[in-house]
Order: sequence, then C-alpha cells, then structure tokens
Amino acid sequence: MKLYPYRYVCAVLFFFTSLVNSFAPNTFVAVADYTTKLYQVDRLVINVNALAYTIMQPLITFPASYILDQIGLKAGMNVALVFMAIGYGLRLLINVHFWLFVMGTYLTAFGYIFIINSPTKFASNWFPVSQVFSCI
Repeated sequence: MKLYPYRYVCAVLFFFTSLVNSFAPNTFVAVADYTTKLYQVDRLVINVNALAYTIMQPLITFPASYILDQIGLKAGMNVALVFMAIGYGLRLLINVHFWLFVMGTYLTAFGYIFIINSPTKFASNWFPVSQVFSCI
C-alpha cells in the first residue's frame, strides 16, 4: 500500500465534516420556547427534530454500510453530500415554511448516517494496519 501524506489532510477534512454536521439537529433546542412562539409549532416538534439523527440511525445504518462496503467509500460520501446539501438548502427555507426546515433536518440526518458509518472504511483504505485505530 502506497502511503500518501495527503491522507492526513483527508482525515482532518473528514473529521470537520462530521463535526459540522453534528450541529444541525440541535439548532433550536436552546431557543425552543422562542421558536415555538415564532413559528407557532408545538415544543414536541422542536424536540423530535433534535432527535432526527437518533431516529434515522437504526433505519439507515444497514443500507449505508452496504453502499459503503459494496459500492465504495466515494459513492457513499457522494450520497451523503447530496442529501446533506439538499437538506441544508431546505433548512434555509425556514421562513417560507417550518416543515421545510424539519424535512431538511431529516435529509441531513440521512446523509450524516453515511458519514458516521464510514470512518472504519476510510481508515482501512487510507492507513496501514498499525495506524488504523489511531485514525478512527
């Protein structure tokens, strides 16, 4: 296996992708009371929206793992990025309708599951056996 220094840049970018996307479901939790008044939605909707990633995890884990293992890491990351781009685009339309924001959150959660399931595949493809665990 040829080891490129670029793999460390990819690992850092991979880490920041995961970090940034973990912020999305908790956007309105801190200001839930204000949000319920502003958008006239029940507080339960805000709380369930915060659980989007937790709800999607058991539903999407096996299909995401299959795509990552059988089709490849690049295809899995492309699926994740498409769903997250569409989801974040819908989240920007919160002032048009609040439910577009909710739909966007669940689409980003769908894409995020691919990112959550891919560190082991990423590490085993890009790092030697002696460094795999330090990368994950």
